[in-house]
Amino acid sequence: MIKIANSTKTLLFTLLVLFSTTSAAQGNLVNLKTNKVTDISSTSATIILESEVSARTQIYYGTNPNWLVLKGRYNSRFSSGERRETLYNLQPGTTYYYNVSVRAQRRGAQAQKTDIKEFRTPGSGVTTTTLPPSTTTTMPVTTSTTTSTSTSTTVTTKPTACSVDRINSLLSSPSRVGFGRNTYGGRDAKSFTIVSNTNDSGPGSLRDAIHKRDSDPNRNNPVWVIFDESLDGETIFLDKGISTFQRNLTIDGRGSNGMLNITISPSSSANNIALLQLRGGNTILHGLTIDGQDRRAIGLMPRQGDNYWLDHLTITRFDGDDAISISQGGRSDSASEVTISNYRAYNTSKAVLLGTNPNYPNVRLNRVTIFNSELAARERNPRAGFNGQHHIFNSFVHSVQGGSGIDINYGTQMIAENNVISGLGAKAPQRLIAGHNNGAHQDSSSSPVGHVYTKGNILLHGADEHGSINPSNPPAYSVPYPYSLMPASQVESYVQQNAGAENASGSLLYCP
Repeated sequence: MIKIANSTKTLLFTLLVLFSTTSAAQGNLVNLKTNKVTDISSTSATIILESEVSARTQIYYGTNPNWLVLKGRYNSRFSSGERRETLYNLQPGTTYYYNVSVRAQRRGAQAQKTDIKEFRTPGSGVTTTTLPPSTTTTMPVTTSTTTSTSTSTTVTTKPTACSVDRINSLLSSPSRVGFGRNTYGGRDAKSFTIVSNTNDSGPGSLRDAIHKRDSDPNRNNPVWVIFDESLDGETIFLDKGISTFQRNLTIDGRGSNGMLNITISPSSSANNIALLQLRGGNTILHGLTIDGQDRRAIGLMPRQGDNYWLDHLTITRFDGDDAISISQGGRSDSASEVTISNYRAYNTSKAVLLGTNPNYPNVRLNRVTIFNSELAARERNPRAGFNGQHHIFNSFVHSVQGGSGIDINYGTQMIAENNVISGLGAKAPQRLIAGHNNGAHQDSSSSPVGHVYTKGNILLHGADEHGSINPSNPPAYSVPYPYSLMPASQVESYVQQNAGAENASGSLLYCP
């Protein structure tokens, strides 16, 4: 018998492992034949990818090369096929960065990212352009390095001028569009106000943080509220609602390493309250979950002032009342210029109520944009009335149970574009897009009809339109802001992967 020294055994084993790893890496090379940007407009761009082998891809993009946000999850495998992914809601005249994560369809294969590339959207109204494709890029998917031979002028070295900037990383979000696009919240705050406990009130509480500046006669001193890292996953129970006239307010659910999973709920003794009642305007809420605990209450109520941006909120379990109610707060004032983006409402009575009070006909218009949202309440997805102008696009409405989907009444106009509206598959059609008078109001026989202007929506499982749909008189109002639409065929999967607090990126990085 031939004896082999332990040192020799170790050397042979190491060589075997190295050989196996090298062979696996060579067998898992993914070759991207095509990786280019085309059809660039002021608000959208299309990325074309093509591989020589069966693979799955992910696209990460953003204005900050150190913070690239995932677009969708792993896509279906393709073999020697071309895949097109369109990025929507981009900002005009802005430089964007992207890279592609590719994983071979083989057991044990790991994903590997390409080099970061860039493109720039033209100014608003400029015609679309096409960037030249890159040459072939080969990526060994089992190593941490990428070999790139691209000669395209779109390949760029990752800038180093990026920094942690909590304020500008949020304000530069591509979701800051719509009627509430000018909202900047507590941008000019001198310091962050930190919520350090889950108490209903007192020092360190959310109530105390929001009310800190209410002693200011003008209530204009900016406040940017953040949460201590120790509160990750915690619930703040409120015995009574928080009502504030504070302007220039941001409540930010991000931590230093991502979202903090903060939930706000009514306590066991609270009922018939509005958890957060906002009257000042210029307010941002980002990355929060509001759980009604199956109580009769309202989750969020902006009542007065201009400019609200409600982004990446998840609201659930409100029994009998609205998750969000954007309504009138006085005889001569109402909340307006509002954007609701990346919102998720589910397992709750009513998703969104919009409108003013018909008893005060001279109040100004109530204007709200809703997009990239999942509205799965039993009714009011949304309901809008009393002379408003609203816009809903790229949203997924479903699980309506005997109530209303997009329900527009009392002289309100709603533009509804590229949404997916799904019924329950009942024998009788569900009238989930409706323009009508306010049947619930005492003077409904004489009240004016609401109008819905639809385009590109997908109606599924018995969903139907009813009433004043696309009338020529009155004509639809003109949307006063830039925006882009993704095809309705992509909306359901996109929204389910991106809407809600649980799907917010949480990054604090910003590149000027």
